[in-house]
Amino acid sequence: MVADEVRSLATRTQQSTQEIHNIIEQLQAGSLNAVDAIARSRELAHSGSEKARLAQAALDNVFQMVGKINQMNSLISDATGQQKTVVNSINENMKGMNTVVSSVNRDIMQVIGARKNLIHIASQLQGIVGKFQI
Repeated sequence: MVADEVRSLATRTQQSTQEIHNIIEQLQAGSLNAVDAIARSRELAHSGSEKARLAQAALDNVFQMVGKINQMNSLISDATGQQKTVVNSINENMKGMNTVVSSVNRDIMQVIGARKNLIHIASQLQGIVGKFQI
């Protein structure tokens, strides 16, 4: 009876040892899976961090370009204002030139009229002088 108990105890010990061994193998496999998962997570985190850094650099570049575009828009606006001032000045000068040209045109018409009148007077004088013959 003691021998049966010892055998039974030995069998249960062997079964328990096998169960413990199986549990340890499962824990080791789970640990390896956890280590692999952590390594993949670390790689993904590093990749995500690198992508975030690249995205930040791209956004910084975009912000710089937007700043340059705003500066260019400001310069264009200033240049447009200056051009408007110059165009207004040219328009005023053209109005003044138009006034001068109109005045000169009237003067020319008066000179032409005076010339015709002088030609007529000269013709009359020639007729009068022609009557006085020596």
